[in-house]
Amino acid sequence: MSGLLCLAACSDYDRARNAYEGGDYKLAISRFEALAVKGDTKAQYDLAQIYFQGIGTEGFTEGLVLVAVSRWHGQCGRDGSTRRFV
Repeated sequence: MSGLLCLAACSDYDRARNAYEGGDYKLAISRFEALAVKGDTKAQYDLAQIYFQGIGTEGFTEGLVLVAVSRWHGQCGRDGSTRRFV
């Protein structure tokens, strides 16, 4: 029942977190990326941590992961955000 309630009441960020916590990393990355490009600093930070930890990024080469981590951590730093680790 709580899953149904979340569909109606959760924010896009909550949906991304739920996908991550449920182990659907590809969906979580997709949702976090969509939020991150819109300036959501929580999503930017969580996405950077996912890339940094290599979670769900098996198809990425090491160089692309480093670029992605650098990009999202840099954005979070410019926004003054400090968030918890994923």
